Amino acid sequence: MARALEQGAPAGATTNAAYEDFPFCTLLHLCCFYGEDHGAGKLECLNLLAAQPDVDLNARMGDPHMGPGCMNTRETPLHIACMYHADAALRLLALGARPDLVDWGGTTALSRLRKSGHSSAKKAAIEAAMQTASSQDTGAVTRADALREEGNAAFRAGDDTVAQAKYEASLEARVDGRTLNNLAALHLRRATTLGRQNVAAWRRANSPSGVGTVDSTTSENVLRVNLQLEDAAWTDALRYALQARELNPACPKAAYRCARAQMGIKDFPRALVAAREGAEANPGEPTLMRLVTELRALGVREVLANAMSPETLRMKEMMRSSWGPTVWCPFCNIPLPLPLAQYGGHCLRCACDPETVVPPGKINQLRLE
Repeated sequence: MARALEQGAPAGATTNAAYEDFPFCTLLHLCCFYGEDHGAGKLECLNLLAAQPDVDLNARMGDPHMGPGCMNTRETPLHIACMYHADAALRLLALGARPDLVDWGGTTALSRLRKSGHSSAKKAAIEAAMQTASSQDTGAVTRADALREEGNAAFRAGDDTVAQAKYEASLEARVDGRTLNNLAALHLRRATTLGRQNVAAWRRANSPSGVGTVDSTTSENVLRVNLQLEDAAWTDALRYALQARELNPACPKAAYRCARAQMGIKDFPRALVAAREGAEANPGEPTLMRLVTELRALGVREVLANAMSPETLRMKEMMRSSWGPTVWCPFCNIPLPLPLAQYGGHCLRCACDPETVVPPGKINQLRLE
């Protein structure tokens, strides 16, 4: 790699066929993996990469237009180095890499560092370098704060498009839990609005006077698109709320918005966990305590579903091969092949008890309040 760089290979290039398991990984990322394995050589390559005019010290792993995954983590080289190559982390920080950036899950490089196997001395040196980098970048903090305030003004005025653009620009300048929380609130508002519209459209399309009409068919097509937009908004809200919680686990707004987004995607047990953890971190916080009480009164338990469990995969196969008699889960609204006894008292999608009697409209009332 070093010889190729000396001969002019582009620093920002993705990996070649020899690294096909990392299709969106830059050469800089590769230099930060596993420092114990040819660590000095990788550090030499890192220095050569840094000298290239097109190098991006904060390049992200993956595709920003795709959802999160094991090869689409949005990690920076500093994230990788803090886990695997301490000397590379120190070098990246000296070159100007940003320690505030978060991956898809909201994890910072500092969080990775604290979970790494580096020596205490190396960890202390890297953390000190991060603090120095953060304190020196006052201009970025000022820009980020100004953009966030502009986003707040647009959000209050109801202009979510402008607000989102300002918040995202603020995050580009500096990652801040307040901005992540505001983006979560924005997407929650968007998802809630779409959800209410979709419930009303479904009722119109399925009313006795509307079934089978041209207007009914049109409404169903529009509803299908809007349901996809609603799902995307809930997912975006959850992503930003999780990132905000990663930065500040005790933040009550982040916990509440995380719980609301989990309810939006109909994962009520995880919503209960988020609300309960937020209430425990903020004793007496009324909104979180009320949400915990409402979810428990509804019969929600802290039993989390596993989408990749053998039972869930078997249920999906049953649904694909032959429907047969089914019953709808009152919480996540998916059809479960009978008999229910085979699921051990919990829906394989949301883990709630599908035999629970839920008052009509209560689920959407909670989701869309």
